[in-house]
Amino acid sequence: AEAAEAAAPPREGERPAPAAPPVRVEVTVRHAVKEEEVRVTVPDTATMREVREALARRLGRPEAVAHGRLVRRAGGALTSFADSERIGTRRSILLVGLEDLQPAEGFVPALSRAEALSLQRDLGAGFEDGTFQSKLAELEGTHGRDSARFKAERQKMALAVQRTVLPRYGFEGTPQGVVGMLRAFEAFSADEEFQSQGARLAALLRQDDAPPP
Repeated sequence: AEAAEAAAPPREGERPAPAAPPVRVEVTVRHAVKEEEVRVTVPDTATMREVREALARRLGRPEAVAHGRLVRRAGGALTSFADSERIGTRRSILLVGLEDLQPAEGFVPALSRAEALSLQRDLGAGFEDGTFQSKLAELEGTHGRDSARFKAERQKMALAVQRTVLPRYGFEGTPQGVVGMLRAFEAFSADEEFQSQGARLAALLRQDDAPPP
């Protein structure tokens, strides 16, 4: 009886329950040849074309839609996904057709809150690396936290991490890209979680009066 009731069509005047709204997910687009990757956020119902469109917006490069192809490895070859195919459970996809995954010159992408927090976490993972922290502690012990030498060397070390992380989010891995990131971060300056993660990054870098980790 229960099964029959569950299978019965809705009574007149009743509306079926609305479908669950799409969930935003992070997809990593990896260059099939170069060791480059970019992360984009799309609905979990997104098609492959919509992933390319998100990539184009992230990099400021419309040619990602026109010339880029999302592919998979099959039998030693690369096979293209159809534009209409949905990402399903895929969270990492290869791309061909673009020379690289660098942002357009001077382009500053916008970040969602989730992306800003993810970028902070990725930077933190690099800054808390044991080798990074040991070298920073050695520099501080030798030159002092307030010395120009320490600050210059710290900036070089931080940029080595940023050079790897920033391109994943559409920023150049350069000092100019760091400036662009900071501009994008301004939108979240009042966010408590963002502030908390920012304080952690400052501590890892021994900035200002932040205690060492």
